[in-house]
Amino acid sequence: MKLKSIPSLIVAALTGSLTCSAATPPPAELLPSDTLVMLTAPNWTRLNADSSLSATAGFIKDPAMRPFIDKFNAAFKKNVLAPVEQDLGIRFSDYADIVTGQITFAVVQNGWDGRPGREPAVLVVLDTGENSAKLTAALADLRNKWTDSGKQLKAQEVRRVSFTEYELKGADLEASFKRVFPLMDDGAPANEQAPNFKIHVAQSESLLLIGNQPKAFEKLLVRQSGGSVPALARLPDYERDHNAMFRNAGIYGWAHLRKFIDVVMEEARAKANSPDAQSNPLMPIPAPDKILEALGIGGLRTLAFFTEQSAEGELGGMFVGVPEQERTGLLKLMLAEPKDSSPPSFIPEDAANFSRWRLDAKKAWNGFEAMLNGLSPQFGVTMNFILGNVGKDKDPNFDIKQSLFANLGDDIISYAKAPRSSKLDDIAQPPSLGLIASPNPAELANAVRMLASLSPLGGGAMKEREFLGRTIYSLGLPSQPSADGSFKEMALHFAATGNYVALTMDAPMLEEFLRGNAPNRPLRDKSGLAEAAERVGGLGSGFFAYDNPKATLRTIFDMLRENPDTFEEIVSAQFTGMPGIELWNAEKRKEWLDFSLLPPFEQVEKYFGFTVFGVNTKPEGIEFKGFTPTPPTIR
Repeated sequence: MKLKSIPSLIVAALTGSLTCSAATPPPAELLPSDTLVMLTAPNWTRLNADSSLSATAGFIKDPAMRPFIDKFNAAFKKNVLAPVEQDLGIRFSDYADIVTGQITFAVVQNGWDGRPGREPAVLVVLDTGENSAKLTAALADLRNKWTDSGKQLKAQEVRRVSFTEYELKGADLEASFKRVFPLMDDGAPANEQAPNFKIHVAQSESLLLIGNQPKAFEKLLVRQSGGSVPALARLPDYERDHNAMFRNAGIYGWAHLRKFIDVVMEEARAKANSPDAQSNPLMPIPAPDKILEALGIGGLRTLAFFTEQSAEGELGGMFVGVPEQERTGLLKLMLAEPKDSSPPSFIPEDAANFSRWRLDAKKAWNGFEAMLNGLSPQFGVTMNFILGNVGKDKDPNFDIKQSLFANLGDDIISYAKAPRSSKLDDIAQPPSLGLIASPNPAELANAVRMLASLSPLGGGAMKEREFLGRTIYSLGLPSQPSADGSFKEMALHFAATGNYVALTMDAPMLEEFLRGNAPNRPLRDKSGLAEAAERVGGLGSGFFAYDNPKATLRTIFDMLRENPDTFEEIVSAQFTGMPGIELWNAEKRKEWLDFSLLPPFEQVEKYFGFTVFGVNTKPEGIEFKGFTPTPPTIR
């Protein structure tokens, strides 16, 4: 779809919202109260305008990227868009260019209760606003093409709106899918026995309606005409989430988890109580209610997420609606304590990423033990038996609970630096370090040493060496294949220092940390970091993370420009065993992605900044947010 100029988009968004809002209710007012899942862009015109201001859009439209992007677009049109349009008998541009209002996808319960023969219904709604006449013409053209090709069409009327049924051949859909996702193409011909798929299409005033069950649109049509069918917007749980997150969102989604859980629970109870259900008296299976409570799922009510674009940056978030009094099991155990989660002074500004999680690990372990015992006493007995024998063959006095779990603290830190070079092995495994807080780091390190020596992954004996008055333990691990076909020696290195046990696969990284030299510029002093952190809940919520991909992207750009065929090595390593991966080669890739056309990274680095993440616990639920400030170089 072509993006208009910013001024015209702003005018169109204002005038379009005024004209459409009176004719068509917003998504949550249009959808019925039995909606299970909803994903929407409530104003397509405004979304395009906002998106054009983003750093990502600037990167894609930059003249330096044009040769690379144009090559990809040409391949997409040739290999995906044109064949799919031919298979389906439509032109996507006929519809994309006339949508101005909402684009909404929804799944409604429609009587679904888990029993056979009752399925949820899928609804897709696109609002064309003042372009309804163009929509009418496009749908008439589609019907004519299908009938001219000899295909039969069926019609079904719902509240005086006629839905046309289009039946798509399963083999055609499979072929289209393989074109869209070439890595899934195994080279085999499409399965002619694949089941066909039916969709129903209709126009109601300015709305294009697409779904799998026409009758499921009845409540929506009543809402469109101003009827009094209960709307999604009137559900208290939805209303709370909407007011908290969706007011300025360009895209947002919502799921009524409680309804899903109720249906799943009913099915689980029925199976557990059926005559065919089998039970082991030595290890009985807990009731479904207890399992869900142990996992923390039983208290879930809703799931909401959104993205929002502004001149300041891109904000995204997710909210899990689970009231404080209903948080149980693992969900409750994994929540951070509301403590300082800012970057410590030893984290350098050039860190590629950083995270700090103020989890009281000792308390979490004790809660996990209690949860297992509550779930099933036999589970607790079995676990205690296993843990009680860990390490006894090497040290009869070793007690894993006292040495390991009793020495866990309330701080877990990790950070990484940019890859050391543009070699594939260095990019795949950049220098990184993890820190686990402990009231007794030396004893915790000894427990880690004992457990590491017992691990079946160990490829060699445990080694010890002194470094600046501290003991570094190194456990050899199985060698891993390198990009050049050779094998790379691997080892886990760890040491106790200060209030932490430090662990890494990169020995120089550990030595650098043990030296204790303060960085020239710590991450905590980075310009704009504190302000960005406030957008995700601040630095005192108990969890904070930071990511700055610029240095890593620079390395990847250099690698791909110098040796484009490296991409095949990455794909082969990441997707080994996937159908069709052996058909993916440099010749096929070059039609889509010609990395020799990439510009020097210096020409586009201004579009890349950092992103921060935060987690906040509220009485109504748990909130996750991420924010990417607009880089100062493009504001």
